Amino acid sequence: VVKVGKEIKQYFADYEEPEIKFLDFRRKTQEQMEKKLRRIARKPICIVGTSMSKVYILRASDGRWGIFFVVSHLMMDFWAIAVFFKDVLMIYEALRKGTDMPNPLAPYEKLLRQELNYRNTEAYKRDRAFFEEYFREDIQPILSHVNGSSELEKYRKRKDPNWRWGRAYAFFTKAN
Repeated sequence: VVKVGKEIKQYFADYEEPEIKFLDFRRKTQEQMEKKLRRIARKPICIVGTSMSKVYILRASDGRWGIFFVVSHLMMDFWAIAVFFKDVLMIYEALRKGTDMPNPLAPYEKLLRQELNYRNTEAYKRDRAFFEEYFREDIQPILSHVNGSSELEKYRKRKDPNWRWGRAYAFFTKAN
């Protein structure tokens, strides 16, 4: 990410070797290790002109090895993080067993450019026209819930079997 005047711009950077730091907690308590990791995780990630992730290989207080990864959501969403760790674990397994390395991850820049260009396509115009027509009707929204349709079904049993919505639920999270 760079700042050009007052505008923030994202770009595809040239490949750089990532900086991987090492943390050794073998002579520390579990509490000391957790305190240090919380301190690292709480520090805001600057997004302009710097790396938006930090990778640490750590040796835990009990001697086990691990990876501690801090990343900006602007760089990776949950799925990308899951793919990252899957790839790391597949590489680890290949090195441990002496087998072939996993296939490289597919390049995504071309696909991303195509998706970003979607608004300039005939498919977008057709999709937009469809949804504009669909939502012209006076329809009730349907409940979307993290627990699936079971919440809607419970609400229908208590109120009206034809309802398409129910109470809104708020999520309160507290994280270290």
